[in-house]
Amino acid sequence: MLKSALRLLLLACCALTTSHSSASHLVGGDLRVEHVNDNIYEIILTTYFDEINGAQQAIDSEVLVSIFSKTTNELLGSYQIPLASDIPIENNLSCNDNLLQYRVITYKRSITLEYQSFNDEQGFYLSWERCCRQYSLNNIFSEDPNSGGISSGFTAYCEIPSIVYQNSSPKFTTPSEVFGCVDLEFQVDVSATDQDGDSLVYSLVTPYSTVDTENAIPINPNPGPYPEVVWRDGFDNDNVFGSSSDINFNSVDGVLTIDAASTGTFAYAIKCEEYRDGIKIGEVRLDMSLLIVSACTNMDTSNPDLFAFLTNSKDALLDNQTIEVTSSDQIQLDVKIIDVPTINESAQEVGVKARIKSYYDNTVQ
Repeated sequence: MLKSALRLLLLACCALTTSHSSASHLVGGDLRVEHVNDNIYEIILTTYFDEINGAQQAIDSEVLVSIFSKTTNELLGSYQIPLASDIPIENNLSCNDNLLQYRVITYKRSITLEYQSFNDEQGFYLSWERCCRQYSLNNIFSEDPNSGGISSGFTAYCEIPSIVYQNSSPKFTTPSEVFGCVDLEFQVDVSATDQDGDSLVYSLVTPYSTVDTENAIPINPNPGPYPEVVWRDGFDNDNVFGSSSDINFNSVDGVLTIDAASTGTFAYAIKCEEYRDGIKIGEVRLDMSLLIVSACTNMDTSNPDLFAFLTNSKDALLDNQTIEVTSSDQIQLDVKIIDVPTINESAQEVGVKARIKSYYDNTVQ
C-alpha cells in the first residue's frame, strides 16, 4: 500500500515536472564556439525566453550540448553547460501592448578539444535540442505537445572546422527589433561579427525543430540532420510573414527589410556561413520571432534627417555651407541618418549605414 502511494506520488511529480519543462517559452537563440587559446574553446549558448507566456520552471540551470562528426554523425562528446547570465530586456514600447517581453539567457563553458579527435577536415557540428517554442506563433505549428496537435521544438546548431584553424564562430548581435508595425516598412539587423576576419554570407532559412517534440529534453543526444518546423498554410521560407507581405534580405549585410501585411507573431531563422580563403569553414544559425502589431498611432512616419560631417569632425555641415579645396585635395564625408524613435521623445541615431568618399577637382558646395 505504501509502495503504491509512493509510486503514485512519484508519477504525479514527474507529470508536474514534464508539464513545466514542456511549456511554451522559447523565442529562439543561437549556439557558437569561441577559441580561447591552444586547444581550449568556449561553448556559448544564447537563448531568448518568452517573459509573457513562458513558465519560469522551464529555465534550465544547465544544458547539454553535444558535438558530432560531420563525416560520420558519430557523437564525439557531450558537455553540461552551466547558466552564466539571465538578463531581462527592458521594453518600453507602448504599441507592443505587452504582447512580447523577452530575456536573454546565456550558458557558457570552456572545454578542451584534443587534436586526435577533432582534426577531421570535414569539420564538426554542435547541437542542443529543447521543447517548446512559443505557442502563439502564427506562421508555424507550435502547439502544446499534450494537445495532440503539431508541436515544435528548437534545435540550436553550429558547425566548426578542424581545430587546426583555431577558429571562433561568428557572433550574432542581439536583434535590434523584436516587434514591428503592420503596413509600415522597417528593418531588423540580424548580422554577426567575426573576430577572425572571415567572410560572412547570410541566408533566410526554415527554423529547425527537434527530433522528438514530445520530450522537453531528449533522453540521449540526437545526431543530425534535424527536422524543420512545419509551416502553416500560406507560409513558407519565401513567405515568412505571409504571401501578401514584402520582405527583402541582404545576404551581405544581414539586414531584413520587412513590410508585413498582417499582425501576429512570426518565427524565422538566419544562417550565417563563414568562409576563409574562399572555403566554407563554419556556420551558425539564429532563431528568433518577430511580433507585428497594428496599434502604431505614435509611430513617426516622417522622413529621417540627413547630416554630413567632415571625417574626425563633430560638427555637422550646414545647409549651403561652402568648403574650399584645391584640385589635389580629397574630401571624405561621413553621412549620418538621424530619426525620431517610435515611442520616446528624444532623437536617436538609427544608423550610420552610408559612407561617402568622393574626389573633387573644384570647390564643393
